[in-house]
Amino acid sequence: MPNISTVQQNLAIALKTCVSASAASVASLGDLLCELIDSIPAYGSPDFLQSHRNAIVNLLEIRLPNAPIAPFPTADKPLLVPLRYSGSYSGYQNAFFDGVSFSPAASALESTVSNPLGVAGVSVDWWGKFAVAALTDTIRRAGIGSIDGGKLANDLNNFNSAFLPLLTASYLSVFRTAYTPTSSVLASILNCGQAAAAGTMLVNALKDGRFVNLVNTSMTIGGDAALAAEWFLFNLWITLAALDESDIDSKITEAMQAGLAVPGEVGPKTDHSPGWWCGGYTGWFEPISGNDVAPQASGTIHEQMPQQGYWAGEGIDWRDVAPEPDGYSLSLCNWGPLNFYSAS
Repeated sequence: MPNISTVQQNLAIALKTCVSASAASVASLGDLLCELIDSIPAYGSPDFLQSHRNAIVNLLEIRLPNAPIAPFPTADKPLLVPLRYSGSYSGYQNAFFDGVSFSPAASALESTVSNPLGVAGVSVDWWGKFAVAALTDTIRRAGIGSIDGGKLANDLNNFNSAFLPLLTASYLSVFRTAYTPTSSVLASILNCGQAAAAGTMLVNALKDGRFVNLVNTSMTIGGDAALAAEWFLFNLWITLAALDESDIDSKITEAMQAGLAVPGEVGPKTDHSPGWWCGGYTGWFEPISGNDVAPQASGTIHEQMPQQGYWAGEGIDWRDVAPEPDGYSLSLCNWGPLNFYSAS
């Protein structure tokens, strides 16, 4: 039985043959479209998946609220002097993700999923709350703080589930702007004003009997062959979207009427399936967890947090006290305004 990579390569070859046959009068555009087809990520491509994940993680790191850092609480402990945070960080975002800059890929992804066509978008505030959950999970995995693990797991699951209808839009954003093999060819097509012509050329090739037969054969074989064909079709719809095609569902329907076998997960939206655009095809995505933000946050997770105590009437209002071990993590999870998952 053919493997996923071989099936995808054969599908690409067949589609390019169909493109070339219909592009005799505009060979240069046909060549660009064939180059774009070749640039489609392989199923499970670590380069593409990492580019996509990096954009999401960078967005979480940027959108973590930079709320003021809270010291160890002493208000209900009359035998202890009042404390204040005396470190250099301006807030929690600065403390855990100091030096992280907003990447163009993350900025584009945030804009794309804020108000995508036909899907409810998410706000900056939503990303901030997702970031708190992810970072709290990082701290929980480090064994710090008193954390309500059940509530945290439930919220992380809810955030990931809420993102699934936006997953295709986020994929499109990276395909357009952050994955160099596709973004560079797309730029060449868009810059010469040939997006619509390339889209028409691709739709015609999708309906060519040679391509239709190869896709249908792959679907019939099942297993890896069907998996590769489904992935390839999904990426062809992404390609049409990147070429600014506005009604892709109708183009998919045209191809289906020409005999193309399209699984419901990557088909048009129906009463029984959200379809390719609204979260029907998500098995390739691994949910976000604390592991994703851990690399950037690791330097602060166990860092001691400097504090000062207040002694009235001793001539010195504030003076340094012993730093708090794991203080930034404890402050975020248990003492401060972002302690959404505190179990204490």
